[in-house]
Amino acid sequence: MKILLIAFLCISCLYAKAQTTTATDVFKQMPENMLPYLTENNKLDMIDFVNANMKSEVTNRFGGNTQMLKLDSTYLKIQLNPAVMLELKLLKPSAQLKDSAEWVVCMLTTYGVKSRESKVEFYSSKWNKLDIASPITGLDFKQFLSRPDTMSIEKYNEIINNPEEYIYSASLSSTDESMTINASTTILMKEQNDILKPLFVTKRLQWDGKTFK
Repeated sequence: MKILLIAFLCISCLYAKAQTTTATDVFKQMPENMLPYLTENNKLDMIDFVNANMKSEVTNRFGGNTQMLKLDSTYLKIQLNPAVMLELKLLKPSAQLKDSAEWVVCMLTTYGVKSRESKVEFYSSKWNKLDIASPITGLDFKQFLSRPDTMSIEKYNEIINNPEEYIYSASLSSTDESMTINASTTILMKEQNDILKPLFVTKRLQWDGKTFK
C-alpha cells in the first residue's frame, strides 16, 4: 500500500510539472494597472465566452466595448477600443529567466485607425519587466521602401531623401514566433500618400530566444 501511495505521489508531481502556463493564465494574472480597460470580471467573462464559442465582447471599465478576437495556448488578441489593439504572445526563452518564469511575453499595443503605430514591450510570464529592446526602436525607414519598376531612380531618391515622419506598426503571429512590421507616414495629404503607399514593403522578424531578428 505504501509503495502504491509513493508511486501515486510521484506521478502527481510529474503531471504537475508537465503543466504549462498558457496565454489564458498570463491574461488572468496581468496586473490591473497594465490593463485599466478591463475589470477582473471582464477578463473572466471574455475567457468564458471564447471557451463557449460565443462572441467575446464585454462592456469595459470606461463604458465602451472591448472584444477578444483570438485566444489560444500562446496568443491572444483584444480590440480594447476602436483605436487600440492589444496582442500578447508567449515566446520560449533561450536561457532561464531570472524569475524562473516559463515564457517571455511579448506585449504589443497598436494605436490608431488609418495611421497605426505600435509599442512593443517584453515581460516574463510572471509579469516582471524584461530588458529586451523593442524591435521597432531605431528602425531605418528605407528598409521599408522599395522602388517599383514604373518609378524612375531620380524620383525614388527624391522621395526617400525627403525628411517625412515615418511610424511603424507591428503584428504578432498566432501560429509561430514571428512578428511583421509595416511602415507608414503621418502625411495627411492624399496626393503624397498615393505616391508613397505603393513603395512600402512588410518586414518579417523571427524570435531567436533572445530578441526578434
